[in-house]
Amino acid sequence: MAGFFKLRGAYNMISSLTVESRQCGVITYSSGNHGQAAAYAARRLGLPAIVVMPVTASDVKIAGTCGFGAEVLREGTTLVERRAQAEHEAQVRGLAVVPPFDHLDSPARRRSATRSSRSVRASRSSLWNP
Repeated sequence: MAGFFKLRGAYNMISSLTVESRQCGVITYSSGNHGQAAAYAARRLGLPAIVVMPVTASDVKIAGTCGFGAEVLREGTTLVERRAQAEHEAQVRGLAVVPPFDHLDSPARRRSATRSSRSVRASRSSLWNP
């Protein structure tokens, strides 16, 4: 199973989608851990999932992802190729895209935002407290 950090991010993202957004299922692009996490989260939420993986993905990663109930599509070797395929499939099938990083529901993104606001508060207070 993918690490808890990836699972938390995928689950938060998928569970925060509107009912309309997730009615046809979700799709992501990943070379492994995020794909497995999204597949697991989707299964727990009763949604179909598709994971676009590189053609070079190991059989173990593919089997693990399929084991969580996801359909696996293989595309290219780069993130750009996988993302383009996922976005195309999302448009054709009406799926919600769950990006592997850099979305607002990502724990890392929230943690960065928290750190930024703390450092702004700290720098402001140091201006007033010499």
